[in-house]
Amino acid sequence: GSITVAHVATIIMGATTFIFLTREVVPLALSAAGRDHTKRRKPSSGEYPSLEAALQSMADKFKINRNSKPDIYILEDERPILRTTGLRRPALLISNPLLELLDAEELKCALAHELAHIINHDRLKGWFLLLFQAAMFYNPVALVAFRGIVNETEKARDDAAVDAAGDPLAYAS
Repeated sequence: GSITVAHVATIIMGATTFIFLTREVVPLALSAAGRDHTKRRKPSSGEYPSLEAALQSMADKFKINRNSKPDIYILEDERPILRTTGLRRPALLISNPLLELLDAEELKCALAHELAHIINHDRLKGWFLLLFQAAMFYNPVALVAFRGIVNETEKARDDAAVDAAGDPLAYAS
């Protein structure tokens, strides 16, 4: 009738498993399956000249040649979104609300951040990190460490974006 250490450990492992599955695995699985409920379309050439110009400017800063430049897809979503997708052929996903919110310099900075993820192969590294995280799902300390790695990666990409765009205030904005 008493609570033992084994009971407490089981509760902690169960809670850790639940948190891991809901925070990490389910969103990634939905995204990988293309079921993240966002429709995307490839814009026609010249449809978004400011976006094309900003992407070309930042691709030049990162020394990405025209053949390696990521494709752009417009997300049909009411939320402001900009993210990368794809492992072999990376692409940028951007929503119209984000394009309406950002001025030209802010757009360059946001694209620079995402391009920094692409040139550093962060999506591939993220999948490997997820595999290690899955193997260590029972260890709350490991989950905190993995979250720290993700945060440090984001900070490094922020620094790269500011260096490429050259405007820390626009990036902060």
